[in-house]
Amino acid sequence: MLLFLRCLGILIAGAWFGAAVSYVLSVDPAFSSVSMLKLLPLSHAEAASQLVAHRFWTAQYLCGLLALAHMLGEKLYTGRPFQRPSLCLVLGLLGLALFSATWVQPKLERYHLEIFGTRSTPQQRVHGQRSFVIWNGILTGGSILMVLGLSAHLLQTVASDASQRFVVGGKFRG
Repeated sequence: MLLFLRCLGILIAGAWFGAAVSYVLSVDPAFSSVSMLKLLPLSHAEAASQLVAHRFWTAQYLCGLLALAHMLGEKLYTGRPFQRPSLCLVLGLLGLALFSATWVQPKLERYHLEIFGTRSTPQQRVHGQRSFVIWNGILTGGSILMVLGLSAHLLQTVASDASQRFVVGGKFRG
């Protein structure tokens, strides 16, 4: 059972990390590439990018919830307390994903409508463009921060010592 939990934790951390890396390095840049803009107008390419980003952030917080469930299952099985750095890292990454999905992404959708809406005034378009650039930069920074944090989480998960999982502090007192 312990081997199963260890493999499950590595699988969850690897999938979470892999999704973030593939999005940051290939999927997100593809929507603003010259090739994409030859296929789609800018408004459509950005709208498609937002749809994919919404799915990405949803997948990120679902993976975060799975990682928390795994940590809870491991705690219940082994009887050891949570390792504070690992728990803080997973909670921080989950918080970042929830913040991006529920706060930043809706702002980008609203500013996209301001920029490309048929009823938008020129002032709304300028305001929307400025705000869109700022919030898109915040979202991109969050994505990069997510990849860095997930690399640390994956390394922690892989390097965790399974032999120390059953050692309870009060057992070996002399």
